[in-house]
Amino acid sequence: MLSLDYMHRTFHGFTPDQSGETPELVWWSVFAGEQEKFIRACKSIIERPRHRLHGHDAYVRADKLTIIPRNIENELAEHRKESAHLYRIKEQIQTNDTLENRFLKFALAQIVQKFDSLKRRIEEINAVSATKKEEMNKTLHTLQHLSRHQFFRTVGQFKGMTQESLVLQRASGYSQLYRTWNLLRCGYSLYDGLYRLQTKDIATLYEIWCFIEVSHIVKEKLRLTDEDVDHRNRMEMNGLFTWELGKGEHSRILFKKDNVELAELVYNPKSTDNENESVSIKNFIVPTVPQKPDIVLQLTKNDLEQGMKMTYLFDAKYRISGKDHGVDTPPDDAINQMHRYRDAIYYKDHQANALKKEVIGGYILFPGDGKPIDVQQTNFYQTIKKVNIGAFPLRPKDKQNRIFLEEFIARLIETKSQETIAGVIPHKGTFVEIGNRVLIGLVTNSSRRGYLQSFLDGNATLYYTGSKFPTTISLHDLHYFMPYFKEQGIRDVYEIVKVRTITAKEVK
Repeated sequence: MLSLDYMHRTFHGFTPDQSGETPELVWWSVFAGEQEKFIRACKSIIERPRHRLHGHDAYVRADKLTIIPRNIENELAEHRKESAHLYRIKEQIQTNDTLENRFLKFALAQIVQKFDSLKRRIEEINAVSATKKEEMNKTLHTLQHLSRHQFFRTVGQFKGMTQESLVLQRASGYSQLYRTWNLLRCGYSLYDGLYRLQTKDIATLYEIWCFIEVSHIVKEKLRLTDEDVDHRNRMEMNGLFTWELGKGEHSRILFKKDNVELAELVYNPKSTDNENESVSIKNFIVPTVPQKPDIVLQLTKNDLEQGMKMTYLFDAKYRISGKDHGVDTPPDDAINQMHRYRDAIYYKDHQANALKKEVIGGYILFPGDGKPIDVQQTNFYQTIKKVNIGAFPLRPKDKQNRIFLEEFIARLIETKSQETIAGVIPHKGTFVEIGNRVLIGLVTNSSRRGYLQSFLDGNATLYYTGSKFPTTISLHDLHYFMPYFKEQGIRDVYEIVKVRTITAKEVK
């Protein structure tokens, strides 16, 4: 099986092979290059067709005879006094019903049928542009108009050729028709030939496959259905029958639940110092040189601020550096590239008019092999926990090592943004100063006598959080408490003197 690109700069050409069949991609590719010449040839033939003289019986009166054939001399003498008598003669007339014109009618009908069939298949895919549809419709309309021309009313059905036709081989218009037909009906073999196709680079295919795999994992870990995933703009046609992922904003896959954005995935965005770059991500900026990571995953978190996006980069590399204790290792330059991405890509805060660090981590996806227990001990896997840069082995059908990437993405989804940010290694000389922490808690009626009333009176001495504490912050890092009353809001502020764990009995 080959993955081919349409009329790209080539690794292989293709040449006619009478023993083969014509794949639909090759048929479409050949006709795309021949259609203008083919249409001109058809029009030329219809306007100035080759014809032949054809004898047929005619019945005429004596006064209409220009030449008297010998075979009717006696009949003419016998009926010379009958002016209305009709004489049967042989007439030669020009006719368009020739072998070559029958072949034109047949070839044109076959090409119209094939073109229409392939055009319908292309249009079934939503990503086909309006311009491409209009172009295909225009070509089909022209071909159909030619095939229905009144010229063909007097042309019979093509029944094959018993011998070669010099008209088809040499005559103007007919030779181009015959050439196009032979090109379309031939099988083709990959070789250096007149027409060229490109076999897709395996590294590009691996890159695309990794993007699709990551999207499947994100969808699975977010527990979403197909209706929750918006990827209508993911694929683009760069040529007939040739699909590739759009880049940047054009490849965006949105993961939503109840119209709330949970994550997004972007393929091969280009980040530069120009924020309006067509394949860039909004608010991403690179002050130095352009950066193009393969896959960008942004997870939306709402615990610190509404709509905060945590950014993670993945690069797919179809290369292996070597082996370490029986485990394939990723190339060093690929790991280094992830460090460069993290240092180079910034978030532009327009309100504060300042640049902020954007990328939390970068990870290589490579087709490595190894036992899962050995992979866990490798340096490229261990550094993910240490510095948030490393690599994951990812291959088709390798479900054991795929689990590492699945579990990692699941942790990214489940981890709150404050924990993620707290895990980012700060630059030396910097420190984080946290002010007095305030706990806001809902106060409702309790079996403890006077519990609710004490808060209403503003003289409460104890707040019971319940069996589940409402925050992940350490209990002893809390300094103040604000009681929240349903439909009334916050009224008072209490200083927290002591935090302790008690039983339900003690509450009563």
